[in-house]
Amino acid sequence: MKPRPADGQWDWRGNLTAWADMWSDQAKLEQQIIADAEATLLGQIFHFVHPNYWGYVHKECLELNGTYSQFTNPMLGSVYLVTGFTYELIYIPVLIAMMNKEFFQHACYKIMFAMGIMDIISLVPNALLAGYYLFVGGSICTYPLLNVWLGFIAYAFWCGYCSCAILLGLNRTLDFGWPRLAESLFKDWRVYVWLGLGPVGYVMFVLLTDVPSQFNPIMGGYFFDIDIFKPMEVMMVSFLVRLYRKSSVGVSTMQKVVVIQCLSICIVMMIASGIYCFMQFIPVPVFFVVISTMMWQFSNGAPGVMYVVVNRSIRTAVLTMLGIRKDTKTGHLASTASGNKVGSVSTAKKDKDSEAVEDKF
Repeated sequence: MKPRPADGQWDWRGNLTAWADMWSDQAKLEQQIIADAEATLLGQIFHFVHPNYWGYVHKECLELNGTYSQFTNPMLGSVYLVTGFTYELIYIPVLIAMMNKEFFQHACYKIMFAMGIMDIISLVPNALLAGYYLFVGGSICTYPLLNVWLGFIAYAFWCGYCSCAILLGLNRTLDFGWPRLAESLFKDWRVYVWLGLGPVGYVMFVLLTDVPSQFNPIMGGYFFDIDIFKPMEVMMVSFLVRLYRKSSVGVSTMQKVVVIQCLSICIVMMIASGIYCFMQFIPVPVFFVVISTMMWQFSNGAPGVMYVVVNRSIRTAVLTMLGIRKDTKTGHLASTASGNKVGSVSTAKKDKDSEAVEDKF
């Protein structure tokens, strides 16, 4: 029997010829699929950014010897697809409604809109594509370009989303405690500078320096490197908790609800991040990976559901846009949005905000 090819000796054509009896027909087919993908324009662009990655894909898929394609799970795939489509159908009208001037004039809504864009894009690989893979036994070995680019987007946008959450927490914190400073930092075009330097810059950094996540059809989830900035989410959660504890006296109910809303988003993200980071290093059962993936999907889809359920103004705008409800104006939104208004808040205004909070949130 011929010896197994040594590590690093992964000229795929040479290996297939010299050790032809070791590889299955599926493995040979996958090597050709990967080579064809690498030769495309998108494959060459990826090769330019990460010149060693295609060799790694060849090696990994040859070692797997075609086993990934044998694993399908239509039932779990159906769950992923239904979950993904449901979140998308709820979230897209919310984002369209959020573009209305009454919402978009406030910095916090601009940040939440950016988070929403990342959410609906991220749901494509982590829910819709994952569900399809489970139906056909798909992986990077059989769909290399799709997995490489959408896996790239999934990971990079998750990092950018975390950065957006931190930026949203910062905006809400400053508006909560230092409204004049919040206006000077986030008013009008300034919020776009923050988004460009923070989330967008972070996404580009990840795209240029990291590698894509890969879907494992056996485990039903993605696997990738740890993001070194995840502890920042924990710091933001801790800070928001402390602010909420201090908010029991002297602030409006509206401001408390804003903190709770940001806190909820950060907690969901922290749990999903923690579980996913844990399973990258510790062997876990399949159900744990499935729960982790569904938590990831939930972290991307929950904000859209939350806006519809909790935020009456957005819910009204969505229902009106869909023709389910007649057009009605929420005249007090601008005065209660806590966008980035300047000046101290009088007791009378706090009472007014408290009465209006149910309509806004």
